Amino acid sequence: MILEKVTTWVPDVAVSVSELTARRLVACLGMRSDTIFVIPNGVDLERVRKAEVDRNSHEIVYVGRLNSHKKVDWLIEAFARLKKGIPDAKLTIAGDGPEGPSYRFLAARIGVSDVEFTGTIEDDEVFALLRRAGVYVLPSIREGQSITTLEAMAAGTPQVVVEADGNGAADLVRSGVTGIVTEPNSGAIADGVTKIMSDDELWLRLHKNSLSFVRRYTWDAASAQYLQVYNDLLSS
Repeated sequence: MILEKVTTWVPDVAVSVSELTARRLVACLGMRSDTIFVIPNGVDLERVRKAEVDRNSHEIVYVGRLNSHKKVDWLIEAFARLKKGIPDAKLTIAGDGPEGPSYRFLAARIGVSDVEFTGTIEDDEVFALLRRAGVYVLPSIREGQSITTLEAMAAGTPQVVVEADGNGAADLVRSGVTGIVTEPNSGAIADGVTKIMSDDELWLRLHKNSLSFVRRYTWDAASAQYLQVYNDLLSS
């Protein structure tokens, strides 16, 4: 935190990936709001969409680090709940991290089947996984923005994220439009996923809206905004 505070004294301007992060830079580190520009991260739309895979409407996917704030334990518990009503459901957890062993132990302890831990995988494998999934779930309570959520949108996969003060993904997802924003607990996550999986009309609407919404989040758009910031600094 000391290093983060010191770095805020150095630049003329700062770039934040989301409005949430911008607000936290002001509230937590004392930066002036008029020196902060919000430029969202982007996604390589064509690279995501070229993955040719068959969709499994009952597969749930998580992609990311296995850290404590990611709350993958909530997802595993949610999966155990929803599997009672959707017995052919599958959960794929892609990524690695310090909580990996405890999450594997949890899945084994509660005896839930059809959970796969892939470990770290390459980008193209991630995109194929997101294209194959019926629902993407990010139970994390702390995200600056969430590139994987954008990649899920680019894959046309509805998203379920949780509402939390430090979660920028909840600002990114439009609940009922591209996905569902739930309360931060396993029961609410299970209900959100079940709702999407049980309603074909809803799934298709979220799928189409995701593909439309993510078009504005390209790296070309982000780089153009960065270039404008640099040009403004040089001319000032």
